[in-house]
Amino acid sequence: MAAAVLGIFNLLVRPLINILLLPINILTLGTLRWLVNVFTLYFVTLLVPDFEITGFHFAGSSFQGIVIPSLSLGTIWAFVAVSFLISIISGLIFWLVK
Repeated sequence: MAAAVLGIFNLLVRPLINILLLPINILTLGTLRWLVNVFTLYFVTLLVPDFEITGFHFAGSSFQGIVIPSLSLGTIWAFVAVSFLISIISGLIFWLVK
């Protein structure tokens, strides 16, 4: 259900959000384009009751001198992380298909 709503949002609502955020994209030379994904994901979580993105905590790890520090993301940063992942994956798929 969430994938269908996200697909419809990407087809219908995302172009409107792109137009609204056009001044920000022009000023930042497109580096804040991922912000559109954050808004799209937020709207989908409002519409689909069983779909939610929550914050998470990674306790950290250490293996043979390599240390990965602990990481804790709140809900807003989880939206940002997921939007970055979606941007990278969709860009990679677009590059492969092209």
